[in-house]
Amino acid sequence: AERSYGPYVSWQPIFSTDGSEPRIFWDGRMLHNMYVVDHVGLYRARYRVYVGDIDAAPDPRYRSAEIDVSWIAGAPDLDDDGAVDTEDLYLWYAGPTDVDLDGATDDADGARLRAAIRREETNSMGRVRTGE
Repeated sequence: AERSYGPYVSWQPIFSTDGSEPRIFWDGRMLHNMYVVDHVGLYRARYRVYVGDIDAAPDPRYRSAEIDVSWIAGAPDLDDDGAVDTEDLYLWYAGPTDVDLDGATDDADGARLRAAIRREETNSMGRVRTGE
């Protein structure tokens, strides 16, 4: 099912999700894959980029390349109340945890949590202004 966001963006399943093809065919325009996840965590993806023929088979005249990417989705709801808010930040200061999953508990973890709270505050202000 295709979804639109703005005049130039299409949200449609890719890479075998929701019955889609396992490959995408690049049309020459800028491409940004988006992923939707249902929990905080570290995510990884490996992409193989190649020039293919009409059947999407790699063309042997060109070499392929692979790239690995990783990212952290979200910030944890430390008190499990359904919202990332100042109460979570209070809990973090009381017992710091590795929020950004880099293997260390440090100021970057608190900064990530504060940024998530600020982002939600900004989103809430927009909903109030527009009446949503």
